[in-house]
Amino acid sequence: MKKYIVISLILLIILVIIGSLIFLVPTINCKIKGGSYEKAGLSRTFICVIPYEDAGQSCTSSSQCTGRCIYTGYSNGELNNDYLEFANNYKEGDKLQVNGYCEENSNPFGCSAEVINGFIEHLVLCVD
Repeated sequence: MKKYIVISLILLIILVIIGSLIFLVPTINCKIKGGSYEKAGLSRTFICVIPYEDAGQSCTSSSQCTGRCIYTGYSNGELNNDYLEFANNYKEGDKLQVNGYCEENSNPFGCSAEVINGFIEHLVLCVD
């Protein structure tokens, strides 16, 4: 009987260790890449968020950035009038010439449009 109790305790310890590793391995891998393992999006799912060295630099295409070259529609904290006019009169195929900036990190959530060759071709899209 004692043998079964010892075996059960050993199995329980192994399960606890495996459960811990399932959470710790992604966290450790994320830290190795220079990121932080954090909750993101509306679902508050854990993801590895890696900061980009070129964050905030002016760009006209994603090829100039570690991540994407994005445009949010805002300039100096206020919605840009050109973007408002573009959004209010948008028809498929329209483009707006803008200067974007390199995104801050690998977090895919938030509101932005990708700048391609100096233009946005779609309205700002929110991903959450």
